[in-house]
This record gives sequence, C-alpha cells and structure tokens, in this order.
Amino acid sequence: MYEYNIHLHNLFTDFKQAFDSVNRSRKSNNLLILGIPKKSVQLIGVTMAGSKATIRVDNQYTSMFPITNGVRQRHALSSILFDLVLEAILQKMNITGHIGTKSTQILAYADDVTIMRRSVNAFKDTLFNIEKEARRRGLLVNENKTKYMQVARALLNDEHLWCRKHKFEHVKEFSYLGSQMNQTNSISSEIQARILSGNRCYYAHGKLMESRALNRSSKFKIHKSLIRPVVPYRCEAWTLTSRDEQNLRIFERRILRKIFGPLQTEGGSWRIRMNYELHELIGNADIVSFIKSRTIARPGHVMRMDDRRTAKESLEWKPIGMRITGRPRKRWIVHIEEDMQITGIKGWRKQCMERAEWKRITEKPKTHSGL
Repeated sequence: MYEYNIHLHNLFTDFKQAFDSVNRSRKSNNLLILGIPKKSVQLIGVTMAGSKATIRVDNQYTSMFPITNGVRQRHALSSILFDLVLEAILQKMNITGHIGTKSTQILAYADDVTIMRRSVNAFKDTLFNIEKEARRRGLLVNENKTKYMQVARALLNDEHLWCRKHKFEHVKEFSYLGSQMNQTNSISSEIQARILSGNRCYYAHGKLMESRALNRSSKFKIHKSLIRPVVPYRCEAWTLTSRDEQNLRIFERRILRKIFGPLQTEGGSWRIRMNYELHELIGNADIVSFIKSRTIARPGHVMRMDDRRTAKESLEWKPIGMRITGRPRKRWIVHIEEDMQITGIKGWRKQCMERAEWKRITEKPKTHSGL
C-alpha cells in the first residue's frame, strides 16, 4: 500500500548518559504528570537527597562534593525513572492506532525507540517534536546510536538523513529487540541469523552430543530443550517460504544425523539415514511443524485481546488504496489460515475464545505430516 516506511531506531542515550543531564525537579514533575502519588514522588526524592561523592586519584581521595543531577551509580531507580520520563515524552505525541490507520507510529520498549513515518518531511517534523519534549526534560539525541532505514520493495538510495543539525546513518538492516529488521521487510535474513545462533548453541553442547555416556533419547531431549528453542525464537510473526522451510529442515537434519548416527545395511555397510527415516524417528515433529504450530496459536491470543490493542486492530485492518506493480505478498493471517486448512482446523475465530480448547487444538500441528 505504501511506497516506503521510515524507521529511526534507538533514539536516546543510555541510562547513565541520560540522567547525567536530567534535573531532579523535572523528574518530579514528570512523575506527577503520569499520575504517580505525590507521597511516592517525595519518597523518591528522599532517597536522592544529600547524595555526595568523592574521587580517588593516585590512591588519594578528594573532598566530598554534593550530587545535584542524576541518580546514584547502579541505583535500582535508574531504569525505572528513565522509562517514566520517556513515557511522559511519548504521551505528548499521538501514539494510538497503528501504521495502517495513521501516518505516524512510535514504538518504545525501555530505551529502544522506533519511529515509523510514510514520508521524509513528515518524519522530520515528528522527530523535531520528540526532540523538543526530550530536551525540556534534559534528554539528548545520541547520533551514534540512532540509525535510519527506508523500507520498500524497490531499491532506494543509501544517503544519510539530515534532520536539522543531526545526521543519522543510513543502514539496510538493524536489530530491534532481538529481531532483524531490513529494507525489504523479508524474514529470510532473520531466519538465517537464528539458524546461525542454533549452530553456535549446538557446538557449545558438542561434548554432550558426542558423549557415549548418553543414549540417543537423552541427546534428542537435549536438542529439543536447549538447541531447537534458539532457532524459533519469536517465530510467531514469521511467514515461511519454501526455501526458508528447507533451510530450517537442513539445519535440524544435520543435528539429528549426529544424534542417531548412520544405519547399517544388510550387507554390513553403513549409510546415512534418509530424510523420511529421520521423520519417522521423531514422529514427524520437526522444527517447521513446531514453528507453524506456534504461528497458528498466535491469532487466538490476539483475538482474545481488547479491541483497542494495536495487535488486534492490525489483525482486523483491511488495507485500502492503490497497489504497486507486481504480485503483493500474502498477509500473515493468510499464511496461517492456509496451514489451518491443511490441519483441518475450522471456525478458528470462535474456537480460539476458549483458551484451554484452543491450546489443545494447536498442539496437533506439531506432528502433522502435511505441514
């Protein structure tokens, strides 16, 4: 629907750098704006009152001096206060809705902030407003940690973004909350990164997997509990292509062949196990079936959400407007409904309302041979 989206990631500095410039009276005002009781705000102020420090130089300590800004080093309130100040900043922005119903979307988790905009000029205006509110509270934009990326199906220029006096580096991908985001919005790069992590995990447990003190059943349990979970991390939002499924199965078969070893033929020679033989040994419960069972279970969780939640609104949203040239990609829910049809799940929108029953239904795809 849209020509491109613009992402600005990791907007603010880390906790210590931020609070070195935040005045305590400003923090108190921010806490009161958020509806925190005045008594709690006063207790927080008491914990910071009278803070003093000294500096050691060549084993000699300087005289004591008062600390008027920030919090004590490694203080438990450091991250909490940072999140509250950031929440006060974002409340000044209109962050309701999702990217389909409005031109601006701001996603924030702890100190990771992502801004999405449909045009460059509108994006600069949003950033200016956020920077203005942040500066009033003593927070500054960190150019070194902030990245800029355009998302589109067509190739775009790789020029850096100038926003007033700030220059943000243009990147083709970045990591956000453990997931890889890229220009083409393709999940394949994320899957490749997860497979590499799975390989590292396997070699980290290489001694256990090669030990003769453990039988095959124990090694397979180690694989299911320690190695396999590394790959499908946050797989609920994945849409797998045939190549992605093949790469995932190749990764797991390599490990299974190490676990179960070669097979002796009637003539006394040894050969590696065929793919169908490995599937029989694990009862068709391969990694692709596990991932698809997780993705099938996710819409049920979203449907049970409140109608005002962003995830629920995005699931029910119907795109409008002109499509770009070429076949559009299938939506996430379309992939899931096709897998539901293969596994024989019908009327999922009604069945998912019963949590226990939906959990029982979504366990079946884990061993379904058609996925």
